[in-house]
Amino acid sequence: MLSSALGWLVGFCIRRVWLVILSAIALAALLGTYALFNFAIDTDVNDLISRDLPWRKREIAYNAAFPQTSQSIIIVIDGKTPEQTAAAGEALTQTLSDRTTLFRSVQELQGGEFFQKNGLLFLPLQDVEQRTTQLIRAKPLIAILAKDPSLRGLVKALSLSIRGIRAGFLPLDKAAPAFDQISATLEKIAKPAFFHGKNFCRRASTE
Repeated sequence: MLSSALGWLVGFCIRRVWLVILSAIALAALLGTYALFNFAIDTDVNDLISRDLPWRKREIAYNAAFPQTSQSIIIVIDGKTPEQTAAAGEALTQTLSDRTTLFRSVQELQGGEFFQKNGLLFLPLQDVEQRTTQLIRAKPLIAILAKDPSLRGLVKALSLSIRGIRAGFLPLDKAAPAFDQISATLEKIAKPAFFHGKNFCRRASTE
């Protein structure tokens, strides 16, 4: 029975070619119009759950009051050294801050001017006491680096640290982590330099 029905359908399409084509075009246009006004695709994942739920209403109100928690673009910067990463972060923050038409606000999550001045306020009292004590002990080294923030100043600071270790003012085990960090940083940024030259032989004759 199925074979006979399919045969009749094929025969009808062959006999009424233009009628079938026009009917298919009309049906496609009708279905396309219906889909256009009744179907939509929403790519916002926040609309997957109904906004009428009590907890969704509270979430929407919270996001409206604090848009920085949901409408943010987080940029991760990686560099060879912490100093290069910090410099790149500061440059990017300054560049994006000037584009007020595109970004409402720009801030450094792990740095910035605020944390440079008030970062110690967010630490426990015991950590603040420990770090301030270390800063007081390292005052001579900090003074050298502040006066000459170059490789020469770093060498002077290291020389002073070595003299302090030899004199017994600075334990070697406490100075070792700082030396390890300095060594690791210098190894990352140091690049081998090769000098190629030619030997020229000159012969002088006197007459």
